[in-house]
Amino acid sequence: MLTRHNARSNKMVLIDKENSSAACGGGPMAGANSRASVASSNGSRVTKAKSKCSAASSSRSSLQLALRAAAAAAAAAVAAEAKDIDANNCKVSQPYWPEVMDQLFESEASYRLPLGFSVLIGSGKCEFRGVINDWLLQVQVHERCSTDSLHLGVALADHACLRLPFSERLYQLVASVCFFIACKVVERFPPKVSKLVYLTDNAYTNKEFLRMELSVLEALEFRLHSPTVTQFLARLLEASACDLRDQQHGDGKLSLHRVCCAYIADLGLLDLDLAHQPASRKAAACIWLSRHLMFRDLPAWNATLQHYSRCSESELRPCVAAYAGLLVALSNGTATLHGARDKYSRSRFLRVSASPIFSHTNKRLAQLVSPYSPCMY
Repeated sequence: MLTRHNARSNKMVLIDKENSSAACGGGPMAGANSRASVASSNGSRVTKAKSKCSAASSSRSSLQLALRAAAAAAAAAVAAEAKDIDANNCKVSQPYWPEVMDQLFESEASYRLPLGFSVLIGSGKCEFRGVINDWLLQVQVHERCSTDSLHLGVALADHACLRLPFSERLYQLVASVCFFIACKVVERFPPKVSKLVYLTDNAYTNKEFLRMELSVLEALEFRLHSPTVTQFLARLLEASACDLRDQQHGDGKLSLHRVCCAYIADLGLLDLDLAHQPASRKAAACIWLSRHLMFRDLPAWNATLQHYSRCSESELRPCVAAYAGLLVALSNGTATLHGARDKYSRSRFLRVSASPIFSHTNKRLAQLVSPYSPCMY
């Protein structure tokens, strides 16, 4: 009985479906026609949507082309006003410099840190970063290594923080290992492992140091040639010296200008907000700030500097404000890290850190600090 009842109920359902289709307009053929009309309407909607998307993409691409053309025209106008800094320079090979700088700018884009660098590495490492970099400044002076090694070591340590998981206790070990790797790249005679371990107050062993070196190299995938501020500074200082020589500023002024830029660049290693900025922009900001404070009879920026730095004056304002804030904090006594100030207070560096142009009482410096609050101090 149950089987018959199920069969009858199924049959009744089928009969009801047939009756409903017949009531709607003529049986199975009407259902097929309605489905065909729905499909055609859906196809027309898809076609309209595709046409809208193609129109939007074409307008977007045309806008991008227009922006690129405008940028190229502006760059060409700046290049026409810029001076050729290699024309009378017998120390450089003029045909290769544009290719070298193009390679540096391309590498800079691939090595640049993300905007949320401080969030990615964690608050604990953010607190230690300034202290560790200030310690590396002292190690670099003690071991008489070049400033290039210092900046490359800090850059490698920042990338290691992103790629290599480690605790805050090992931050000093990672930083000293990265500085050691940088010295291997830059220096002719890098410092010994035992000496660097000793400078950490023997907090680690030689075996831990060498194991961490392997871990860092694997994490960085042996990509060790991150462009640094010092590399761009060498080129931009030549561009900055063009109009300084035209105004008959002596070699003493040029040397002081060079050391001031190096002092500002080293001080920027302590600031977390400057970590994600491109090295070329930070170098240009050092040039701008030094010219602004030293040479009141000259503009801080010109077409030659803009051409060789590929940065406009408006793009430098965040970096300039950050550097000015660090200088003022160091001058008025609120800063707690004095590695850069002690380094550049020596006669070898013309004692520029004690210069009155870097004092918080200098109005030209103080007026640049208002939008910036140093996160380090």
